[in-house]
Amino acid sequence: MLGYCAQAQDGHIGSIVDFLFNEETWRIDYIGLRVGIWKTQKSLAISIDYVSGHSVWSERKLPLSLSMEELEKLPQYRHIEREPWAIEVLPNSTSNNSHNAEAQTITESKMQRRSLFRSFCRLRGLHLLTDNKDSGCVIDLIIDDQSWQIQEVVVRVGWRIFLANQVLIPIKRIHSIRWGNRALIFSGTREELCLSPSFKAEEPVNKEICTRLYDYYGRPRDWEERRGQSFPSY
Repeated sequence: MLGYCAQAQDGHIGSIVDFLFNEETWRIDYIGLRVGIWKTQKSLAISIDYVSGHSVWSERKLPLSLSMEELEKLPQYRHIEREPWAIEVLPNSTSNNSHNAEAQTITESKMQRRSLFRSFCRLRGLHLLTDNKDSGCVIDLIIDDQSWQIQEVVVRVGWRIFLANQVLIPIKRIHSIRWGNRALIFSGTREELCLSPSFKAEEPVNKEICTRLYDYYGRPRDWEERRGQSFPSY
């Protein structure tokens, strides 16, 4: 979905450049949107509450339930200089209509719960550690575009790219993130990681793949709800 066009009710507004997520829950709270050109570019934080329906994969579009004028007045976000892995959503006091006031209220409510978020894009490229040893590299992540939960991690195992294998692991097997060391901590052994189900980017994470994955790692609580769905890699 990165690079998709965000579609307002009355036209195209900008390109999706990131997803801002809560590190504690692994849930996407905001979509990072780039609007404008050159010196007028801005980075807007769009609450996922304003995503109207599913993304249109064939057209690379994500429909939003706001007008272009309302989107322009939503808050911006920035990376924190003292903590480059953190993202701050900046409050916006320019709203002057009821719909935008509602958007501002939701934004401020989220910010009171957690003002700092993490960058989805900066997860990619992190090392994966097993027993404090470097065992792989994060290539991609799988998001459920209904719940906006990060569900799985795609990991490249092996150091020679032409011999490396890409495997899929559940996000629940990530014990923690060490941002300073650019690493995810896997709660398992290197052998367990290497024997994880393989992943191919051109194939959706469908029922068959989910069945193999969770036969190996154990079924999540929402297995009955999820097993009939397919999720693209973002």
